[in-house]
Amino acid sequence: MKRIKLNILGGGRLDIYGKADARNTVLIISRESFRLDDLLMRRLIGSLSNEDIRVIHYEDQAALTTRLIDRNYFRQQSQRIRQILKALHLLIFPTHWRHFSSAYRRRMRSINFRVMALQELIQFLGSANNITLIGRSAGARVATLAADLTGVRNVICLGYPFKHPKESADPARYTHLAGLATPCLILQGTRDSYGDSDAVPHYTLSPSVRINWVNTDHSFNVPDVEWPTVIKQITRFALDARILTPEPAAAPTVAIPV
Repeated sequence: MKRIKLNILGGGRLDIYGKADARNTVLIISRESFRLDDLLMRRLIGSLSNEDIRVIHYEDQAALTTRLIDRNYFRQQSQRIRQILKALHLLIFPTHWRHFSSAYRRRMRSINFRVMALQELIQFLGSANNITLIGRSAGARVATLAADLTGVRNVICLGYPFKHPKESADPARYTHLAGLATPCLILQGTRDSYGDSDAVPHYTLSPSVRINWVNTDHSFNVPDVEWPTVIKQITRFALDARILTPEPAAAPTVAIPV
C-alpha cells in the first residue's frame, strides 16, 4: 500500500493498493462516517486489489480528523482526559484547529463541497476516462453528481441513499439520476431503509443506470457466501463499461503524482 497526502481542496489522503501499472483504476468514495464502514472498506479493497485493478481509497481531511478524535481509545476515556488528549493533538497539529469547528465540518461534509473536492481530485489524478468511481451511501450521491462533470469511465454505487428513512423526500438526492449519462451500476440492498426493492422502482432513472439487487440492508453487510457474486459484478462492470454503453476508446494508465 502506498499513501499520498493531498494538498487540494478538502485535503486528505489517498491509500493506493495494487500494481502501479494496472490498466484500470477504482476510486472509492466513502460515506461520511468511517466508523460505520471501516470493515466494509477493508473487505472491498482486499477483494478488488489484483493485477488488473488498482484501488484508491480517498478520505478528505475532515474524515481523517474525525478518525483522530473518535477512536475507540478516546471514546473510552473520561471527558477530562478526552479534552487533554484533544489539546495535545492540537498543539502537535495546529492546522487541525478548524476541523474541530462544527461550522467548518458541516461545510466540508456538505454534498456540494464534496463534489467540488472530488472534481479537483480527479483532475489531480488525470486520465479520468480510465477511472471507475465506487461511491458508498452519501459517497454514491457525490460520485453520481461528479461523474458527468469529470468524464470518469463509470460509476458503481453501494447502497444509494434515495431517501433518508427519518426524513421527508428530498429530490436533490435522486433527480440528477434521471439525466445521468455516465454508465452507472447501483448495487442496492433488498432491505435498504434508504431505498428498498419496493421503493426504488418508482424513481425515474436514466437508461445509463442499472439496479442490481443484493441480499442486505443499508449496512451492506453481505453474507460471505454471496460476497463473491457482488465482487464479480463490481469487477465486471469496472473492467467492461459495454455492459450498458459502448466502451470508450482505450485510455492510458492513470499516473499518480508524487
